[in-house]
Amino acid sequence: MRISVVALLGFFAVIVTAAGCGGDGKGETEEAALQVRGLVTDVQARSLLELESLQVVDGQNIVWEFRPGPQGVTGTGHDYTPSHLRQHMVQGVPIIVTYRERDGVLTIVSISE
Repeated sequence: MRISVVALLGFFAVIVTAAGCGGDGKGETEEAALQVRGLVTDVQARSLLELESLQVVDGQNIVWEFRPGPQGVTGTGHDYTPSHLRQHMVQGVPIIVTYRERDGVLTIVSISE
């Protein structure tokens, strides 16, 4: 009986250790947020309030294409709707896009002016 209790305790110790090593799945695989500043060159909308994609050209004439994140597109002080982003495009007002890259897709974290 004593051997089975020791074996059982050892088994639980292994299970608890293995479960604890998994982490929360955030910090280890999450890419660092990057930024690009430039002019809006194209805005594609899913709806009046939802962005499908956003293109920005930076100061070196590199075109960046972004997709919205699961939280939508937010920014400093207000949400960046497709119409607001089109206003930036028409007026030539630059924006700063904070984004993360994963599997070649640039996902917007936030936008600021």
